[in-house]
Amino acid sequence: ETIDTLTFFKAMTLMNSNKLNDAKEILEDLYIKNDWDYQEPIRWYLSLIYLKQEDISNARKVLIEITNTKSEHFQKSSAQEILNKLDRNNI
Repeated sequence: ETIDTLTFFKAMTLMNSNKLNDAKEILEDLYIKNDWDYQEPIRWYLSLIYLKQEDISNARKVLIEITNTKSEHFQKSSAQEILNKLDRNNI
């Protein structure tokens, strides 16, 4: 789990350095594991990368997952707002 934590923060560093493809690759690997404490932020940041890269289909998929979580996701309302904007703009 320590390795996953370090890997997550490496992805955040890459994302902040605008190395989106590298960050996306790491986050997608962590996302696939789906058994780790950082799943909520992984989903959120992955959706932001998809949006920035104009991969609306994958962004929408992840944003819907966020809004459908039973727990109170730390960005659930923001995810819903983005989905609403995409819908309003027919994207």
